Amino acid sequence: MTDNWDDSDDEWDANDAELDARLGLKSVEQNLPTFDDEEDLALKDKAANEASQQVEYKKKGTTLAAKKAAEKERLEEIELARKAVELEAEAEANMSPSELKALEQRRIEEADHA
Repeated sequence: MTDNWDDSDDEWDANDAELDARLGLKSVEQNLPTFDDEEDLALKDKAANEASQQVEYKKKGTTLAAKKAAEKERLEEIELARKAVELEAEAEANMSPSELKALEQRRIEEADHA
């Protein structure tokens, strides 16, 4: 039996891409989002987070350095005041009784004026 079917104009034998193009359909590959292998969003987010952490650490480091400097200055002031009191006490120990009376009188007058 011979086949009388004419296959020459059968358009259904065309590949899917041609049919989709004729029907105006987009292929699955065209509908998928494209990703750049070099661009990984997780890595970008991680890098951005690390950068913000570095900025935050710098702020904290600056604050900590300022606190340490203030504490050092406060301790230096205390040390200077302590030395001044020691020198004054030593000077008083070496004073004569008349000089001690004059010093006490002066302190009383300063306290009254203050």
